[in-house]
Amino acid sequence: TRFLQGLSAGGEIATVTTYLTEVAPKKVLSRGVALVNVTAAAGFLAAKLIAYMMEATLGPAGVQAWGWRIPFILTIIPGGIAIMGRRYIPESAHFLEGKQQEGKQQTQEGACARVKSLFVNYWPNILVTIGVVSTHAVMTYGCGVWIQHYLAKAGMTPGDRMIVDAVARFMNFALAMPIGWLADVYGLGFIVLMSVGSIAVTSLPLWVLLSSDPTNVVVGVLALGIGYSWFATCMGSLIYHFAVENFPVEVRNTGMGIAYNIGMSAFGGLAPVFVTLVLEATWLGPGIVYSLAGLLGFCTLLFGRWLRLQGKLEMANVRRTPYWGPLGGDDVEVKGKYASGNPESSDSFYENSTMSTSESEASKV
Repeated sequence: TRFLQGLSAGGEIATVTTYLTEVAPKKVLSRGVALVNVTAAAGFLAAKLIAYMMEATLGPAGVQAWGWRIPFILTIIPGGIAIMGRRYIPESAHFLEGKQQEGKQQTQEGACARVKSLFVNYWPNILVTIGVVSTHAVMTYGCGVWIQHYLAKAGMTPGDRMIVDAVARFMNFALAMPIGWLADVYGLGFIVLMSVGSIAVTSLPLWVLLSSDPTNVVVGVLALGIGYSWFATCMGSLIYHFAVENFPVEVRNTGMGIAYNIGMSAFGGLAPVFVTLVLEATWLGPGIVYSLAGLLGFCTLLFGRWLRLQGKLEMANVRRTPYWGPLGGDDVEVKGKYASGNPESSDSFYENSTMSTSESEASKV
């Protein structure tokens, strides 16, 4: 069951974020894709509340005996709405244009050939995406999820852990759109770079604070509910847009799906086990792991920027500017096969088909 749920979630993430990236107006593109994080945070918070109420009313024995079926039954409602709603959603202009440009050549290719072509032609995009997604994965599962078990083992009461988690989820919900606004104004690449850099710098001090008194709800709220959650929200709000933006339209959904899920499964899946082992070696272990995860994302993004400045990697395949914002480099021309995702042509088609006349005139001004 968990395997099927993982496949469903992974496929859904890639499809939904790709579609939002292609239909959202470019001025609010990051905020549009941040809606994924908003709804995910709301879903996680609702799931936590349902689990807490079920355990309070049915008891642990009742939940294990039959109550665990209730959440699965409740998911029929949002799942049914999603299935019915997407039947009436039109294809994006980006997708239709890319499909016309492909012609018969790609439609006659097999799925294996297209995946092989993706790895051969866009391996830098895949590596950069996996590297940055790995930071998000470690902070989501090795930090946010694992620390809840750590607090329980340390002796924090279920009610206090619920408060800490509720604060964290509220942070995810409330700050997603403001963080999206920052990316829309100062550039997606710049804000993601600042986010992973901040994780590298602050994760160890936050862990020292949390481990100083892991049963204290105030310490838990400050360290996890606010501290770690702030950076997790920065990454969670922008990681989908970042991953989708890394690939041109002809391989966008496949590229994002493969790179994102490799990063999440490899790093997110192993992070809780690895953090547990490191904690046994040194009490500073988890904080060191989180800082190294931030450093990995930071170095990977700088590597992608270096390739971008060399004209060898196009990272902004939907909205070229702003991307690096104050750092500059948005005007560097990408040449060769990596320029196939150049947004100059696709964006003009997109704007003409989705923006009103007044919006177009305003954007020219």
